Amino acid sequence: MKKKQKNPIILLSLLITGGMTLSGCMDSNYDLGDLDKTLALGSGTLQLPVNNSLKDILLDDILNLDDTESVTKDADGYYHYGQNSTIDDVSEIKIEKITVAKESSQDIPAKIEITTPAGFDALPNGTPITQIFESTLTHSINTFNYNGDQPQEVFELQSTDIDGTVNLTVNFDGTLVGQSSDLPKLIQKFDQLAIEFPAYLEIESNYTQQGNKLIFTDVPTNQNLVVTAKLKKANFNVAPEGNNKLAVENGKVIMEGGVKIEASYKTVAFNKGDVDLDKLTINSTTAISDIVINAATGKFNPSIDVTDSEIELNDLPDFLTNEKVVVDLYNPQIILNANSDLPLKGFVNAKLIAVKNNQTIKTVVIPEFSIKPGINKVCISRRDEAIPSDITEKVIVPELSEIISQVPDVIKLEIDARADKDQAYTFELGHNYSLTGINYSILAPLAFGENAKIVYSDTEDGWAEDMPEDLDFEKDGYIEMTAIVESNVPAYLTVSAKAINANKDEIDNVTVDVDNVIKASADGSLVATPMRVILKEKNQKGALKQVDGVNFTLEASSKDENGQSPIIGKPLNATQNKLVVHDVKVTIHGRVIADLN
Repeated sequence: MKKKQKNPIILLSLLITGGMTLSGCMDSNYDLGDLDKTLALGSGTLQLPVNNSLKDILLDDILNLDDTESVTKDADGYYHYGQNSTIDDVSEIKIEKITVAKESSQDIPAKIEITTPAGFDALPNGTPITQIFESTLTHSINTFNYNGDQPQEVFELQSTDIDGTVNLTVNFDGTLVGQSSDLPKLIQKFDQLAIEFPAYLEIESNYTQQGNKLIFTDVPTNQNLVVTAKLKKANFNVAPEGNNKLAVENGKVIMEGGVKIEASYKTVAFNKGDVDLDKLTINSTTAISDIVINAATGKFNPSIDVTDSEIELNDLPDFLTNEKVVVDLYNPQIILNANSDLPLKGFVNAKLIAVKNNQTIKTVVIPEFSIKPGINKVCISRRDEAIPSDITEKVIVPELSEIISQVPDVIKLEIDARADKDQAYTFELGHNYSLTGINYSILAPLAFGENAKIVYSDTEDGWAEDMPEDLDFEKDGYIEMTAIVESNVPAYLTVSAKAINANKDEIDNVTVDVDNVIKASADGSLVATPMRVILKEKNQKGALKQVDGVNFTLEASSKDENGQSPIIGKPLNATQNKLVVHDVKVTIHGRVIADLN
């Protein structure tokens, strides 16, 4: 006999091919020659002998996966659905450096006031004055105003690393400003002189420092005091004091303040008239360069533009492509990998979009999750079960399986990423940060959810060549096939079929009725189900002779006849799940008519 063997384990194929293929089901010595004319005329039933030595039928024989890579078997035989995709690196996550430039700067002369004793003005010029005047001086010698634009990615600045220089010259004789000062005649040196900068600035210099002050001792007045220093840090957390203010306001970075001088001194003896006490002036020039903020601790929101991606579902096995299929996977997961060298945490909002025939048929929103500095492995799972131990974050999405419930042509992944702008981080401005190694895998053991249904369809034909041309059935005659099917498949299996002729056309006048649903196994043990298949003519005598085979459909679901789902979550196994068919009986009801002439 010639018989197709693509998937011989479908129950209907077993029963119907067992019944109709007489040469394969009868004993080798049983043929029409053994039927006498009286049998054709008088008997109402004929039970045909069949071969009941059927082997175990493995699920692997049903789910033919030779031509697909999306559904695979692991080393233990369990089926897994899997798809992979990569996303382009995000290589330019950047906030530009901030330049705070000079708006204004004004140098202010500092005058020393000497309080003369009573009668001093009446003394004649040339009178020796031996009284020592000892005092201190605190005076602003410069005020400045700097500002720069606040980048839109910068929400808050706290402390910053800056580049800037200070060049300051202190002059005691007035020549610096083209005037004259008699200060060197009266004060030969300052015992201590301090130059104080705003408290929000951190200075680096080769001089003695006390916080934001540069300290000098025994400073002679017959020469200029020239000071150079670097500006290293600016602290936005320092509260404003007087004219000193460092802040971000109205889209501007504002740096205001001044430079002070503090000095202690003693006068020397002099002759009245030799010193003009109204010209005891300290002059200075202060030059602070533009300030460049290179790095900052604060709150930031750099733009993170992740490219959308998609997976084409063009490599699915046949049993997932039928229009009746409902793919309700028990616990699908998406594993997302990404490496971040950003110094701050990011957040990802994502959507899965199912597209079929260029139309969106389903959108699943994934709750926001975080991407931390370093290596990230995020598990997006339908259930809080079987979560990998090496993940950095899990996201539970109960409706995750819905994205493929109606198997789409394409699944799109749209990602909207943002930085954590509510927490403070240290960020290097002007530096290109990146997200690399971005990829994701859709993984799911083939285990049914409560609404799952998979459908397998195939054809068994070629029977006509084995049917004797002189055999016919009496009106109302039919063929009945019964069997016991034992199954440990964790699914309820419903079989339906239609008879076809040699042209592969459905025969309207032949019905194929399959009685009963193969019961599911919840614990892996074999569960027996009695099965009954009937091929019967409707109203056209001779229709059974046209049958060349059947188109059959196997529907597997997780629900029994009462709508209960006791087997959800049980994985399908290629080599452990099987069907065992035995006690096959084929009976012809009604008289068989044979033209032996």
